[in-house]
Amino acid sequence: MPQKTVFRVVRRRAKSGCAPAYEALVRAMFEQARGFSGYLSAELIPPEAEGGEYQILQRFATEADLARWQASDERAGWMEKLSHVGVASENGKNRT
Repeated sequence: MPQKTVFRVVRRRAKSGCAPAYEALVRAMFEQARGFSGYLSAELIPPEAEGGEYQILQRFATEADLARWQASDERAGWMEKLSHVGVASENGKNRT
């Protein structure tokens, strides 16, 4: 049985005055993630209103591919950088 692609959906808010820096960091993270095996795509959906939640969608070929990205030193580095300009609104969710 073929594996389904998996989506990671995360909601975050940019800290006050940090939206441009937040968006730039997320897009740079997407660029690095492109180099990971099984990476398929990513999208940053901006909030409907200033101060609202961004949605980050990342798509990987398999759960194992997503797990490798989630456990990577590269991702950990991006989470550190993003913590200075954004805050998590909820834990991410995986969907197939």
